[in-house]
Parts: sequence; structure tokens; C-alpha cells
Amino acid sequence: MSEAADRLYSNPEIDTLTVPPPFTPERETPAPKPAPKKQTPPKPKKRSKLRWIVGGSALTAGALGTLVALDIVEIPEAIASRVFSSREADTTGYLIDTAAQNRFRITVRERGTIDSSKSVTLQSKVEGSTTIIWIVPEGTQVKEGDLLVELDASALIEQEKQQVISLTQANANLKKAEEGLEIQKRQYESDVAAAQLAFVLADLDKKKYINGEYPQLENEQLGAVRVAEEELSRANAVYEYSQRMAQKGYSTANQLEADRIAVMKADVSLEAAQEKLKVLQEYEKERKIEELTALAIESERAQERVERQGIAALAQFQADLEAARLTQTVEQEKLDRVRTQIANSKIYAPQAGEVVYATEDSRRGDSSEVISEGATVRERKALIKLPDLSQMKVDARIHESLISRVREGLPVNIRVDAVPGRVYKGKVVSISSVPVETSWMRPDLKEYSCVIEILSNGDEDLGLKPGLNADVEIIVQERSNVLQVPFQSVVTAGKSKFIYALGPKGVERREVVIGASNDTHVEILDGIQAGERIILNPRTHFAEELANLDAELDMAAGAQNGPAVSGSAPAEQREDTAGGQASRSRPAAT
Repeated sequence: MSEAADRLYSNPEIDTLTVPPPFTPERETPAPKPAPKKQTPPKPKKRSKLRWIVGGSALTAGALGTLVALDIVEIPEAIASRVFSSREADTTGYLIDTAAQNRFRITVRERGTIDSSKSVTLQSKVEGSTTIIWIVPEGTQVKEGDLLVELDASALIEQEKQQVISLTQANANLKKAEEGLEIQKRQYESDVAAAQLAFVLADLDKKKYINGEYPQLENEQLGAVRVAEEELSRANAVYEYSQRMAQKGYSTANQLEADRIAVMKADVSLEAAQEKLKVLQEYEKERKIEELTALAIESERAQERVERQGIAALAQFQADLEAARLTQTVEQEKLDRVRTQIANSKIYAPQAGEVVYATEDSRRGDSSEVISEGATVRERKALIKLPDLSQMKVDARIHESLISRVREGLPVNIRVDAVPGRVYKGKVVSISSVPVETSWMRPDLKEYSCVIEILSNGDEDLGLKPGLNADVEIIVQERSNVLQVPFQSVVTAGKSKFIYALGPKGVERREVVIGASNDTHVEILDGIQAGERIILNPRTHFAEELANLDAELDMAAGAQNGPAVSGSAPAEQREDTAGGQASRSRPAAT
């Protein structure tokens, strides 16, 4: 039996101590509720007696204190002071601190890497993959124009030779196409001129026949007809004269017969001349005109055909010329590109600075690609950085759970591992809008890139080099005269927050209202005053009391919200730490 129980039972003011049966809250049943009993006014309490008769078993001071705290047992003040005198006096097992009004700072802490904010990164500009033949040692101070890296260009030199041959052939084809086009232009002009001349001559032939040849032929034939008529008339006259002379006996029969035959011949000649004139006028004229007209039309068509054929030939030669010119341009560009690649195989310093090898994490996240002689590098692979050491920054990554707190312009305290004891000042200058690429082993990890500028007065030597590791403390919020306590002193029961304080009558449980929290402290809005002593390890000493309080609050909440859901998590698992606002980066053990 404990000393507290001995003092309790030896007190003459207490009649009997008995332990009541365990209190079990009744669950609601679907049965109809009985009619309410008539309530009787409660009897006045007796201050000299316990509200509940406790007896039969010895109780510890802690268990009795729990009954008193839950308002199950009521004892006089004089007895309580003697019963709990050990809880008030014995504070050797408590970790005690004091609630104070101090400067309150909310920060986000992360690790980062120092780099120059004004750094020139030299990359491999050789297409495909190549090999580093020579590279300047890391840490070398170089001047502008110094050779830094030489890449393997043997394959490019052979490619240049082949490209020169291709370009020479392309130039010859271009010259041939140009000359062919000029020849075709001259041929086109000649063919068109000949066709035009043929058309003009055909038209002239038609006009010549109609206006010259045909009238001449017609006149000739008319003359022949008149001559035949005259000969026939003369022959008839001679034949009549011969007949008269024959009748007189002066002409012979042969002479008369000859004259008659001459008349017949003259008549036949006249008929022939008349037929020729008729054929000329009615047939040959029309036929010749049609023929000459067709020849003129065909000459016009031939002229058009020659022009079209010449245009088509010129278009073909022009296309050949354009193709040859384009081919020559492409081959020239290829040669220029190869020569540019050969020139890019040697990398020179664009500014003075200290050589720093550029390293980047492998896509598998297991190692870094090493920059050294003999290493294979791909196009756009970063090889060397020339940083400006007077303007430095910190590249950090912020977890997605904290990124909402960080914004541009926030002040930052920076501590560099290589410069212990010195705190650099900085500010957030940029935050990425999308997560950065992380390790393939943790695809669910979401981190955002954050760039922090290290502030200096211009002439100050920061004494920093790229690649150094640093701790950054981003000051999200900072206030003065804020009432605060260590967050391990705050415990949760149900939805309420409590603190155990050392008052004049011993340990007191206080319900408090909390505000913001940082890595170590919690802001107190109500429930405790500055200067009060608080217990930092309440769960170590009041675990049973807190469990009972948590159960009571859960039952009260269940009575208001209905029956508890089966399988709900126990109260200990629902407890959160100091408002659930502790930083991910620096969680403190409770």
C-alpha cells in the first residue's frame, strides 16, 4: 500500500473507502426508451465526505488523481493537499521548461550545393558521340582563348575529304545545267523564229496565188482561147476561100481537104483552150486556195507547237538547273557543317576563370559520369564550367510538402560545411513550377528546384567554390514577443491540445489553443501564461491519465456522432504532433 493511500485511510474525516463497479457506457439499442423517471432534486454534497464511497481496495495517488480530474471523485481541499503532496513536491523525474515570449521563427531547412550564379558552361558541340583526347586539369586558372578540351575529330576529317569530292561533282553538274539552259534558250528562239517564218511564207503564198499567179494563169488561158478562136475563124475563112476557088477550078481537092482539116484542128484547139480555162476557173483555183490556206493554218499551228515545246524544254532545263543548284548548296552546307564540327572539336575558354569539371547524376541515379581523357561524351554534354566566384548561389531541392511555404524574396541563412562558424545571407530568387527529375528508385518523390542567391557587398571575398555542400534555412515567418513552448510538451487527446504545468498546488493539466509551429516550438494562443513552468515529458509520467482522458473524449464524441465505427484506429494512433505542423526536414522526437 502506497504512502498516499496510507495517509488517505488514516484520515479520520473519511468513513469508508470502497471501489465502485467499473463504469461501462451503455450503447444505444433499437428497443424503445422507457418513460423518463421523475427527477428528484440532488442532495446537498457533504464536503467532509467523498462523493463516491471508495473502499475495499488500496488506490495509488495517480489513480485517485485521475478520478478527481475526471470529476468522478470529490475530496475536500485539505485532504487533497495532503494526499497529493508527493505529486506536488516530487519533481525530480520531470523535464521542466518555461513558457516564454521570445522571437518566433518558422523556417524550411534543406541541403544544397554551392554554384556560381554567373557561370559559363562549355558543352560538346560535336554531333553524335566522340572521345576526349585531351582536357585541361581541373582547378587550372585559364585566360580567355586558352585551349581547354580537344575531342577526337579523325572521323570528321575523313568525312571532310569525301564531302569535298561530292561538292566538286555538284559544282560540275551545276555548271552543266547552266550551260544546258542557255543552249536550250537559243534553240528555242531559233525554232520559234523558223516557225514564224514558215507561217508568214505560207500566208504570202496564198496571197500571191490569189492576187498574182491565178490572174496570170487565167489571162494566159483566156489569151489561148482567143487565139484559138482567131485561128478557127481564119481557118474557116481559108476553107471557104478554098471552096470557092475549088468551084472555080483554081484549087485542088487536096488543098481543100487540108483547109478543112485546119478548120477542125482550130476548132479542137479552141475547145481545148476553153476547157483549160474552165478547169482553171472552176477547179484549180479553188483547190490551190484551199491548199495554200491549209498550209498557212498548219504553219500557224506549227509555230504554236514549237513555242510550247520550247517552253517545256526550257522548264525541264530550268528544273535541272534548280536541282543542281540545290544539290550544290546542300553539299556545301554539309562541308561547312563538317568543318564546323572539326572546329568544335577544340574548345577554348570564352573568359578567364578556374576550370571546374561539369558533373551530372546518371539517369539511374547511382553514379556520376566522369570527365577524363578517353571518356566518351555525347553531343551537348556539359564538360567544363568557368564560374564567376564573386557571384554565387545555392541550388537546393524543396520537398512537395514544404514548397507551399517557400516564395521568391524570402531571406535565407546559409551555412557552408567547408566554412564552419560563418553564416551567409541570401534570398530566394526562383522556384521551379514543376518537379525536377529524381532517382528512378523513388519515382514517387516530388521535389522542386529552388535557387538561392548569396548576398555580398561586392568587394567581399565569399571564399566559396562551386560544388560545396551547404545547409539553407529559409525564413518563412519571423515575429517577436510570441508566447511559445517546446512542441514535445504539447499532447493531444481527442481533438484538444493539453499541457501539464507546475502550479502552486502541483501538476495541473491545461487545455491550450495552439497557433503556428516550427522545428522546435509551438505558438500558444490561450491556456497558459508566460513564465509558467511546463513538463516536457508528460507522456512518460501521465500515460494512464492521458489514455483515460482520450477514451472519455472519444466516448463523448461517439455519443454525439452516433455509434463508433468498427475497426477505428486507437487513440494513440490518431495523436498528431503539436498541431501536425512540424517541418519534414528537422522532425524532433517527442
